[in-house]
Amino acid sequence: MTEHQRIQAACSKLKEYWYTHKPMCILCLQGVKRGQADLVHKIRRSETSDIWSTFELQTMKENTGLGHRVCHNIFDNDLSMAKYLPGFNQVMRDIKRIDIKIYNKLKSRL
Repeated sequence: MTEHQRIQAACSKLKEYWYTHKPMCILCLQGVKRGQADLVHKIRRSETSDIWSTFELQTMKENTGLGHRVCHNIFDNDLSMAKYLPGFNQVMRDIKRIDIKIYNKLKSRL
């Protein structure tokens, strides 16, 4: 199994975990129904960390949650609007705890 396949398998399990334990969009803080949300990576999958391996960063529970597709799209593509989502500040605090360098980089884009 390739690393990408291992990551995908772990992400599928994380998504199922969040649907079972906290079926809520981490960005707008509204409930989500099965099949209506994506797995959100607080630190984007394209980011690299000096602290964490790609596998660790993409599969750690603390870096994931569920998100409505619209909320996820706003968060990934328009931080200037994402900051108005009710869950944005908590997501940023989580990012700060996971990797301060990535947090500072995101913060400078706001």
